[in-house]
Amino acid sequence: MIRLCLGVCALALLVSQTACVSMSSLQTAETLEKGKKQTTFGGGTFNTNETSGTTTLNTSLPYVEASYREGFGENFDAGLKVTIIGSYTADAKYRLIDTKSFDFSVGAGIGYLSYTTVSGTTETKTTAYDFMLPIYASYRFTDTFAAYVTPRYVYRMANTSGATTADSNTTLVGGAAGVKIGKSWGVYLEGAYQKDTKSDFNMMQYNVALFWEEAGGIFSKMF
Repeated sequence: MIRLCLGVCALALLVSQTACVSMSSLQTAETLEKGKKQTTFGGGTFNTNETSGTTTLNTSLPYVEASYREGFGENFDAGLKVTIIGSYTADAKYRLIDTKSFDFSVGAGIGYLSYTTVSGTTETKTTAYDFMLPIYASYRFTDTFAAYVTPRYVYRMANTSGATTADSNTTLVGGAAGVKIGKSWGVYLEGAYQKDTKSDFNMMQYNVALFWEEAGGIFSKMF
C-alpha cells in the first residue's frame, strides 16, 4: 500500500512538473499508401531532470501507449496516439523527397493533456496543449531495416485553475531518433529528447513498440 501511494505521488509530481504529452515518433519519413494502416503498441520510460536553485529533481516513470496511422493519399498520412497517463496526440505528415533509400517529410501535430490534483479539499486542474512542428528524415538500409531522426519544435500552452489560476507558454526543442526493424510487422526502438529553452528542464523518453501494417484503412475510405 505504501509503495502504491509513493508511486501515485511520484506520478502526480512528474505530470505537474512536465505537463507533457508523449514525444515518441514511431514512424519513419516514409508515408503509408492510401488505404494502408499501421498500428503500434508499446511503452517505455519518461526520465526528467530539472534544477531549481540548489535542488535537482530527477524522475523516471514507465508508460504505455498505442497509435493508429493511415495513408490518405500520395505522400500523405496521419495518425492518432493515446498514452497512459492520459495524453492524446494527432499528427500528419507530407513527404517531399522519395528515393529508393532516403526519404524526407514535413509535418504538424497537436497534443492534449489534462489532469486534476487534490490536496485536502482543494482541487487544482491543469490543461496543456502542445503544438508541434516536426521534420522527418530516414534512410532504408534494407527492406526490413531503416533508421530515422525527427527534429521537433514544440510550443506549449498550459492553464491551471482552482486554488490558483495561471497561464504559461513554453518552448521546447529536441526530437526523436530510432530504428524500424521489420516490414509488414516488427518493432520500433526509439529515444526522444526535449529541452525547455528558458529553464533547466529536460526530458528523455525511451520507447519500444510493436507495429503491424496492413491494408484496410478505416478513414481513407471517406475521401
